[in-house]
Amino acid sequence: MRLLPLPLFDHGIVYDTCVNSIAAESIRNKFQVIRKSILEFGEIYIDRAKAHELYLIAPSNLDDEQLAGQISCQELKNLYTQQFAGLNKPARAIYDKLITSVPHGRCPFCGFGQASTLDHFLPKNHFSWLSVFVPNLIPACKDCNHGKSSSLADSPKDQIIHPYFDDPRINKEQWLFASINQTSPISIIFNAKPPIEWEELLKLRVGNHLRDFDLSRRFSLEAANEIASLTSVLKSLLACGQGAIKAHLDLMAQAEFELHKNSWRTALYQTLAETEWYWAGGHT
Repeated sequence: MRLLPLPLFDHGIVYDTCVNSIAAESIRNKFQVIRKSILEFGEIYIDRAKAHELYLIAPSNLDDEQLAGQISCQELKNLYTQQFAGLNKPARAIYDKLITSVPHGRCPFCGFGQASTLDHFLPKNHFSWLSVFVPNLIPACKDCNHGKSSSLADSPKDQIIHPYFDDPRINKEQWLFASINQTSPISIIFNAKPPIEWEELLKLRVGNHLRDFDLSRRFSLEAANEIASLTSVLKSLLACGQGAIKAHLDLMAQAEFELHKNSWRTALYQTLAETEWYWAGGHT
């Protein structure tokens, strides 16, 4: 999980760019009528997101529900799919810029997948008026975008981590750790163990984040591949003694920690370096 700076796009300009590319004048006019309401929804979103209260925004489940008596939820969703994400549309440049803005192209939800799509933090099927609202659009990998839990948060503890608005301690303090199962081949288990001084709500939310994106399982698969490729490296160090193997693992753990405190690689190398059974022979 990695936090990101909030993209600085004016909501009114983004909305107008999408609306103005609609070919049918009658539909453009309908969107212009609700422009003020759409911008007000965006302001509510910002206020709720800053307070970590997005769960208080009520969803809509009716595709034919009319916003301000003018336009349907489906038409609002189409504004995203056809005008914002549509190829060769003016707003597509904003779509592409959002995806390429993430450091090293990595998905902020998992930290290792390639960000290749935009995830609606509040899903457009239930919050269609936020379809082209940039603070609700998160660059993500396909696994996180399509594989996250589809349930809607109805309490503070059920909210997943918001990359643009969440508590900075999520980046600054370690809460992701791992442990080794002494099997053959060995397996790695990832868990959320936040600092004891964190309030209970934040502890619950980082744990729920792992669950909702199925990250413990996905991290374990990545770790299995890493360990397989690491075996030959450690065997080459064995001639220098077990101390050389421990020193290498310590070095890798420190390097990963300095790069990202809560990456699966940091947690993996820390537990490998701390487990004597592994570096004293379990790796063979």
